[in-house]
Amino acid sequence: MQNYLYRNTGRLWVSVIVVSIIFSAVHFSAYGFLSRLALGIILGLLYQYSGKLWLSILAHFINNATAVLVMYVAKMDGKSMQAVLSDKEGSYLGFLALPVIIFLFIQYRKNTKTSLTASDGV
Repeated sequence: MQNYLYRNTGRLWVSVIVVSIIFSAVHFSAYGFLSRLALGIILGLLYQYSGKLWLSILAHFINNATAVLVMYVAKMDGKSMQAVLSDKEGSYLGFLALPVIIFLFIQYRKNTKTSLTASDGV
């Protein structure tokens, strides 16, 4: 869908944001909508800049595996599953990761030679 939008509009951010909104909405939960939207944008840009879907799939897997691991550790520390799921501390930690993610994207773009145009067919 992102490819289709990008090829037809030539607007990278429009295609990434629209698909990211859909990505977040199909999880059918208002809780975490913005964090999933941010993840969708990151995954969409990763795909668009690399041209490789497997990198976005790997990043999505790492994100989910980290979340499961954090929940498992909290559960082993004696928290109830309800307390683990309602804990909002992780959301704030995500904001701290944002500068790191932006830095990594800038470094990735500097180290890649590919140029991004709507006619590339990515």
